Amino acid sequence: FEAAWALTNIASGKAEETAVVVRYGAVPKFVKLIGSSSMEVKEQAIWALGNIAGDSPELRNLVLSHGAMDALLSVCNINQMQTQKQITLQRNATWTLSN
Repeated sequence: FEAAWALTNIASGKAEETAVVVRYGAVPKFVKLIGSSSMEVKEQAIWALGNIAGDSPELRNLVLSHGAMDALLSVCNINQMQTQKQITLQRNATWTLSN
């Protein structure tokens, strides 16, 4: 969780900082972390991908090329009773998709 949190914060900085996170292969790892059983890890992965995708059209396309759309839509497609944490995840996923 803490490593994902740190990278999320770095990715929310300047374009050069986001580029370093991307260069070292974080995007496919964040996409994979959306499938984590930990809600906190999922949340950080979603935030990080939103920060990266929001940096530029090129990075948005990179995030999408790693399967982020399907992973994010799976978070939004929860049919059972929802907790407040699940609703928050859905809001964050929707924000990331809007980037």
